[in-house]
Amino acid sequence: MGGYMSYQRMRNRNGLMERKPDDDPDPYWRVPNLPMAEHVSPMLVGDLNRMERDYLGTWPETASHPQREVRDGTGRCLSNEVSEATGVEIEDVKRVLRYVFMEQS
Repeated sequence: MGGYMSYQRMRNRNGLMERKPDDDPDPYWRVPNLPMAEHVSPMLVGDLNRMERDYLGTWPETASHPQREVRDGTGRCLSNEVSEATGVEIEDVKRVLRYVFMEQS
């Protein structure tokens, strides 16, 4: 038995639904008792949170944490690279990725 599992279902099935707030500059949970499946590393949750923020460009800017969506001083997030490679408008790319990551438009 196989089939497609959405990104959101994978997060839900493995107890990875906890996301850090967008205004928190650190995507990694640093608490020992985060409710998640035993086989899942807290680092994985942080990596998923970081991936979502890198693509959606939702990193906050603080004095100790410069804006992460700015890559190589160009002011671009990873969605810009996807947009350029596919020829799809940046807002459409972000709309699709928001749906993939969070199942919301």
